[in-house]
Amino acid sequence: LPIMNTIDMMVVEKRLLAIGYDALTANSLYGELTGFAQPLINFPQVLTQAVSISMVPLVASAFMRKEIRFMQDSISLGIRYTIIIALPCAFGMSALARPILLLLYPAQKAAAIEAAPCLSILAIRVIFLGLTHALTGILQGVGKQIIPVRNLAIGAVCKVAVTYIFTGIPSLNVKGAAMGTLTAYAVSAILDFISMMKYTGTRPDIRLTFVRPFISAAIMSVCVMISYKALIHVLPNSLSTMLSIMIGAVVYLFCILRIQALTMEELEGLPKGKQIAKLARKIKKL
Repeated sequence: LPIMNTIDMMVVEKRLLAIGYDALTANSLYGELTGFAQPLINFPQVLTQAVSISMVPLVASAFMRKEIRFMQDSISLGIRYTIIIALPCAFGMSALARPILLLLYPAQKAAAIEAAPCLSILAIRVIFLGLTHALTGILQGVGKQIIPVRNLAIGAVCKVAVTYIFTGIPSLNVKGAAMGTLTAYAVSAILDFISMMKYTGTRPDIRLTFVRPFISAAIMSVCVMISYKALIHVLPNSLSTMLSIMIGAVVYLFCILRIQALTMEELEGLPKGKQIAKLARKIKKL
């Protein structure tokens, strides 16, 4: 994983200099990527890694006891948990990239605004990074530890190519590096998913696991954008952003329950699940 950041360090500024940016501007653009956008992507990992860590002993135990059906059900649920956590984080940060950066960096407004497009692109990485974590835990559980490393290495090679090509396009500049990072984790997650199906025989329900949470997250992202645009006329950015995030969380939880992407029992299995389920029951009554 640290190699991904090393690739940016080795490639990005050199490519920016090659297309005509001076050293100061190239350094500033690189700082927007690594100093403003990338750190925010690390926050959702706390939750997705919790799912990943719990998957290793669960899958390993079932695999050793040859409880294949239980193992497959656990894997499907673990992937669904990951998607349900990662999608709203990704869509929400992408939709509110500029307001969130202005909220966190009020003293550096110009740089925060410039970094917003990078965050919008990198935010989608949360989905693939979360999947990579979960699938790595699953593959480790069935004794295939080297496969996620190989797949991530393939993703890193793709990142070098995409970053080098797209960062060299003046209209994209540092956004090309964000696209390279997104590509790397997308490739890694897809290869891990194929490997997981091969070695565990698990075939997650695509509609339940991906389509329903995607619809819920899409509705949520529209709601947060509308609410922010309405609130910013009467409230400062900080309050507008925080209220929009809260509205988005309630809308997403309502949609997840309404289209039955998750049951109350499954909701309680999430990190802080009992508190979330308690809130969900109140929303359901309304």
